[in-house]
Amino acid sequence: MSPWRTFRTEPTYYEERADGLLASAADGTPSAVAEFTRWSAPLTVDGSREVVARGHGYGSWAELLDGAGQGSFGAAYRLVEARDLAGLASLLDREPALVTEVGTNGNDLLGLAASTCDERLVALLLSRGADVRRANVHGWTVLHQAGYSNLPALARVALDAGAPVDGYGRGDGGTPLVAALFWGHVEVARVLAAHGVVPRNLRTAAGLDDVALLESLWDTPSAGAHRGFYRPHSGFPVWRPGDSPAEVRDEALSWAAGRTRWTPSRGWSHMVPRWTRTCTRGPRWCGPRRTGGCARCGGCWSWGPGWTCGGRSAARGTGSARRRCTTRRSPGTSR
Repeated sequence: MSPWRTFRTEPTYYEERADGLLASAADGTPSAVAEFTRWSAPLTVDGSREVVARGHGYGSWAELLDGAGQGSFGAAYRLVEARDLAGLASLLDREPALVTEVGTNGNDLLGLAASTCDERLVALLLSRGADVRRANVHGWTVLHQAGYSNLPALARVALDAGAPVDGYGRGDGGTPLVAALFWGHVEVARVLAAHGVVPRNLRTAAGLDDVALLESLWDTPSAGAHRGFYRPHSGFPVWRPGDSPAEVRDEALSWAAGRTRWTPSRGWSHMVPRWTRTCTRGPRWCGPRRTGGCARCGGCWSWGPGWTCGGRSAARGTGSARRRCTTRRSPGTSR
């Protein structure tokens, strides 16, 4: 296996990548765990830095930082960041093998281009032989990025090139569709769902406002299946999904609310009566921000773009570990 290529020069970038790799492995992401196993490194901060250094072909963290950002891969990355389509095409003419090389944490140029949200760069790299199925150490693909960023056009480019809709990133069930629904990105979710609803569980049905699917799953084991994914990156607190019917339904309720962008949906209207039967008195409404509380568990929950919450219901799927309503941030923040 060829070593990863460095493409950034600042030490903090590699520190953050090491921290992210550690968090992903701690969440049980198989490809992230495999990197620690490969180098027989412990799941610690020092262990993650060893994995990142050795993954790049260096013997120590210090050696990695000394050599960071050099070489053609780094030059290609800078062209991607600059959205320099002509410059990138010229470099690939001279060094076509760059499309198959991978950088830090298994990110190739195609994945890095997807992060810029520029479909032209993605299309260019695909035309030069980049692998649309390739995932980084988190299991994240171009299609995951399209879902995460709400980019229907990018999703169509990737799907037309054969991108899989059933790949898991950041945990069991973390498909591109789930990455989209986590943020309530309805537009790209429709594109992805047209190619397959994966996984078919209660929160996915609720996020899609698919009442028929929701009804068919309500009292089945599939309702709470494949819910290992609960955060797209380590900026969210650690949580472990449970398998109680109440938690599964509470989480699905928040996904139904999150996808509406403040407008009630059929799925939302369908779930509220059912949700009230899982609590002693049902939700308490607390004003225009639509914050509710569960009389049984004492928790609270809220939703909307960027809101955080605590309690049994899991806005954006992050569950009781999320901060209580008293500490929620303003809409529009991503962490």
